[in-house]
Amino acid sequence: MLNEKIARKINPKETSNFSTEADHLDVLSLIPKKQFTLNAIAPYYTMFPIQFPLDKLKIAAPNDWVLDPFCGRGTTIYASRLLGLKSIGIDKDPVAVAITKAKLIKITPEVIIRECEKILSNDENFTDNIPKGEFWDLAFDNDTLAQICKIKESLLNDCKTDARIGLRGIMLGALHGPTGKKIQSYLSNQMPRTYTTKPGSAVRYWIKHNYTPKKINVLDIVDKRARRYYEDVPKKVNSQAYLHDARKIFPKKFNKKFRWIVTSPPYLGMNNYSTNQWLREWFVGGDEKPEYAIKNNLASGSPKKFEKELSNVWRNVSLISDNDAHLVIRFGALPSTPYDFESIIQKSLSYSGSEWQVEKIESAGSSEDGQRQSNQFLSSVKHSMDEIDVYARKVS
Repeated sequence: MLNEKIARKINPKETSNFSTEADHLDVLSLIPKKQFTLNAIAPYYTMFPIQFPLDKLKIAAPNDWVLDPFCGRGTTIYASRLLGLKSIGIDKDPVAVAITKAKLIKITPEVIIRECEKILSNDENFTDNIPKGEFWDLAFDNDTLAQICKIKESLLNDCKTDARIGLRGIMLGALHGPTGKKIQSYLSNQMPRTYTTKPGSAVRYWIKHNYTPKKINVLDIVDKRARRYYEDVPKKVNSQAYLHDARKIFPKKFNKKFRWIVTSPPYLGMNNYSTNQWLREWFVGGDEKPEYAIKNNLASGSPKKFEKELSNVWRNVSLISDNDAHLVIRFGALPSTPYDFESIIQKSLSYSGSEWQVEKIESAGSSEDGQRQSNQFLSSVKHSMDEIDVYARKVS
């Protein structure tokens, strides 16, 4: 396992501390570059760089379990896989869970390509459930949209095999993005690749610039992306992703004893996750238009409510963590909703009533430095705020 190679470079007597000789170890240099490719299968909002979890987990022991209760697109879970560590990711967003699952399988590109070809060639998979309206007419070519819908309906009926899990991840990553001048990498008319534009804004933009959707063969895109992302993947480890709200008690099916919790909660006030991912949510079974009403979102409400709800997560995490477990939290604030986020995160840990004890807090730079996507939601804001890394230990 790779983490055994890393362990040989670390003083074993020091691996129980956050600050060790491992701080100077460049984990990235020990991992084949091609194995990072799968982590980019579907660009995602508010994603943090894979260097973050790799740096925190490089001193983990081979049998340690890793948990991310806000796994998003699964960067922490994939970093764990690269290090040969068992892990579980949790998220309440079905798109996030689908993308994370696509990073956990071990499969060849040819198997995924054949599965896609089989779905498209099977007349039983034909569907007339094709969305209509000005947005859909301008977002996709008619034939391309028909193929997308055929794959969508088939995967909604059955997405249990690795081939279908991988295909779903590829489709979520290819569903929308920029239009190439010669080579097409995405299925849509001109669109951002990390989030979906609201229908009205998208239509006005396309009409203003006289953009029309190109006819794209879905199988060609799947073929190209399957070979890019699944040509050289790391060894499969015992990992899983679950659709679950971490504020609620964890089911017994993933009540492991976790040694490491590495995560990044949503920022207070960031309520537009679903709105900005609505097209991907449609592909995994959601509505044909964005839902603007704020649902039971952790990030909604007052700072006090946010602290209390976040404390529920830390309490739940504590219940399934080892004694002396590590908790590492990357956290920050939206420029449009500035607040004392260091105080917020410390209060949430204190309110949890569990044994988490903060050991240190350090700057993680700005979200722009980390290539996170939160500032894309804030067109009127030029600069994002600094983030912090909070290190805590469970003490009995």
